[in-house]
Amino acid sequence: MADANQAEDAAEPLPPPSPPPLMRLPNELLFDIADHLDLGSMARLMVSSRFLYQLLVDRLYRRDADARGTVQEGGGCLCCPSALRWGCRTSNVDTIRRAASASGVSLRISWPHVLAMALDSGTPSPVRTLKCLLEHGLPANVVSLSSPEDDRDGRLPTFWPHLAAILEAAVRPPRWCPLPVVTAFLDHGGTLSMANESPEKQVHLETIASAEWDRVQDLVQVRGPRQWRWPHPTSSGPTLRHDHCLHDTVPCNVALTRLLFERGRADPNIVSMPPADGESLLMERFLHDARRPVDLLRCLFDAGADLGSMVCHRGQSRLHTILEDAVRQRSFAASPRRPAWDCYPAALSYNKAEDIVRFFLSRGLPGVDLGGDDLANRRTLWLLDRWDPHWQRLYRRPGQQSSRKKRRKTQAQEGGRRKRKKVQVDTQEDTVKPPTATNLDVGPNYV
Repeated sequence: MADANQAEDAAEPLPPPSPPPLMRLPNELLFDIADHLDLGSMARLMVSSRFLYQLLVDRLYRRDADARGTVQEGGGCLCCPSALRWGCRTSNVDTIRRAASASGVSLRISWPHVLAMALDSGTPSPVRTLKCLLEHGLPANVVSLSSPEDDRDGRLPTFWPHLAAILEAAVRPPRWCPLPVVTAFLDHGGTLSMANESPEKQVHLETIASAEWDRVQDLVQVRGPRQWRWPHPTSSGPTLRHDHCLHDTVPCNVALTRLLFERGRADPNIVSMPPADGESLLMERFLHDARRPVDLLRCLFDAGADLGSMVCHRGQSRLHTILEDAVRQRSFAASPRRPAWDCYPAALSYNKAEDIVRFFLSRGLPGVDLGGDDLANRRTLWLLDRWDPHWQRLYRRPGQQSSRKKRRKTQAQEGGRRKRKKVQVDTQEDTVKPPTATNLDVGPNYV
C-alpha cells in the first residue's frame, strides 16, 4: 500500500514554479531600484531576465544619455553617450540605433567625435556603422570642422568637411577604400556644390577642396580582404574585413573622382587657391599625375569642364610645354645618345606627355584653331610635326565628326521611315478583300 501511495504522489503534476520575489514587485518599485544602481549594475540587472530587459532597456539608454559630460569609466568623448561609443567601436547597429534615438542625443552637435569613432581603424565595418548613423541623425552636409554647432557666418553646409575626415582616415595604415563610405554619404544627400555660395564665402571651401583633391589623386588600390580579430574575449576567431577595393578594373582615384563629379556635383572648373589668373586647379593637378593623367582628364571632360580655356591658358604655353616634353620623350627613345636639346628628358614637367597629347588630339585640341596664322598656332603645328609627322591620323575634327554623326542619324531615321512605310503597305495587301468574281469559291454544286 505504501508503494502504491508513493506512485500516486509521484504521478501528480507539480505546481508551477512561482516567480522570483523581485519579479512580483510592481514596475514602479523596480524603476526605483534600478535608479539607485549605477549604469554597470543596472545593465547587469537588465540582462538577468527577458522581462527586466524589456522593462529597463529604454531607461538605461536614457540614463546613459543624461550622464554625458561626466567622467565615466573608460574615458573617451564626454559629449557622446558611452553606449554610442561602444556601438561605433563594435559596429553594433542595434546599440547605435537605441543610443542615437535616446532623448537629449543630437548627432548634429557631436558629429566630429561620432565620425572619428566610426572611421577608426578598429571598427569592424565602417560602412555599416555610418549608414546607421546617417539614418538616425548624422548630417551628410556640415559647415566646417572648426564650428560644428551652427552656421553663424552664413555659409551653406557641404560634404567637403566630411570628405576631409574620410580621406584622412583612409590613408592611415592599414589603408582602406573610401568609395563605399563616400557613396553612403552621397546617398543621404551629401553635395560638393559651391554654386550657391557668394565669392567671399567660397574661399573657405576652396581651401579645403584644394587639399582634398590632392588626397583623392594620391589614393592607391587596396587589394583583397584582410583579417580582423574581434577584441571581445569570447570571440571564436578572426573575421574578414571587407573594406578593400571592389572596383579592381578601375583605379581607386579615378573611380572616386568620377563619383564626386557625377553624384557629388563637384565643380570641375574650380580655380587654384590662391587664384593665379584663373588657372584651373584640377587641370594642373591631373596633368602632372605620374600614373594615369588621361583617365583623370577623361573624368574632367565628361563632367563638362571647359578644356579649351584650360589647354590654352596664358597663350597656349601649357600646350606647348606638353608638346615639348612629348618631343623630348620620343627623341630620347629613338636615339638616347644623341647630344641634342630634345634628347634629355631630365627636366620633364609632364611625365605622361605623349599620352596627354594623344588625348587632346582625340578631343580635337579644344580651344586651338589650327587654321589660324598667328605665331602660337604656327608653333603648335611645328611641334606636332616634330613629335609625329603623321599626327593627323589621331586628330579628330569636331565639326566634321559632328556632321558625320548627324548624317548617319538622318540616314537611319529615313531608313526607319521607309521600313515602316513598307510594312504598312504589306499589311494593307494582306487584309481580307471583298468577294468578287475572281476570288469566289465556285464549286460544282454552286447555284
